[in-house]
Amino acid sequence: MKRYLFFVILLCTISFVFGQKRVAVLPTSGSTEAGIKNAITEALIEALSNSKGYKLVERAAFEEIKKEQNLQLSDYMDESQTVELGRLLGAEYICVSTVNVIRDSYYQINYRLVDVSTGEVVKKDKKTVMAGEILKVINDMSEESLFAGVESKTDNKETGVKKFCGCEVQTQDYGEMALNKNDLKKACPAGWRLPTISELKCMCENKEKIGGFNYGIYYSSASDSGNPLGIIFNSCFEKAAIGKASVRCVR
Repeated sequence: MKRYLFFVILLCTISFVFGQKRVAVLPTSGSTEAGIKNAITEALIEALSNSKGYKLVERAAFEEIKKEQNLQLSDYMDESQTVELGRLLGAEYICVSTVNVIRDSYYQINYRLVDVSTGEVVKKDKKTVMAGEILKVINDMSEESLFAGVESKTDNKETGVKKFCGCEVQTQDYGEMALNKNDLKKACPAGWRLPTISELKCMCENKEKIGGFNYGIYYSSASDSGNPLGIIFNSCFEKAAIGKASVRCVR
C-alpha cells in the first residue's frame, strides 16, 4: 500500500471544480530513454490542460517522496493497479502512456484514458514516428486538445440520484463485489461512499421508492470482528456480509 500512497503527493492536490472531470497523468513507461518518456508525460499533461472539461490532479514533491520510499519506476507502473491508484487519487480517469522503439529508426507512442469506476479504456490513440521526428511530434502533442467528449459514469443521465435517508442515493447498484473490511472505503467511485449501517437500513425501508434494489445483502461502511456488515434487503435485518454482496453508493 505504501507504494500507492506517494501518488497522493506526486499528483495531487485535487480541485473539485464543477463540471470538470478529474484526471491523473501517470509517468510514461517503455523501453526508450528517460528524457523521451519525461517529455511525453509533460506533453500529455499540457494537452489535457488545453482540453475542455478536465481538471488535472497536480504533481508535487515527487522526487522527495520517491527517494523517501525508495521507489523505482517499475514500482508504480503495473497497469493492473491503475484503477486502484485512481481511487486513491480521487481521479475519475487515469491517462496511461508508453513509448517503445519498434524498429531501429521508429518510435511508437501509445496513450489511453482509463475510467477509474469501471477499469474500461474509454479513449485511446497512438503515433508511430521516425526517430528524427520524435521531438516535433511530442511538441505537436502538447498543443492538441486531448480526449474530448468523454463522459464519466456519474455524469451519465441514465444513472439517477434520489435524496433519501439524509443523503443522495444512486438509483442503480454499482455492482456486486467480494470485499473485506479494508476495501470498504474504496468500493465506490470518486465522490461517493458506502452508506452507514443506519443509512442502509433506511434505504432498505424505502427500497421501493428509491428503486433498483435486489433482495440480497448490501454492504454498509461498517464492520464487526473483521467482517463487513450489511443489510439483507428482503427483511432489512443486519447481517455480516461474507462473500459477494451488492454495492449501492451514496454521497
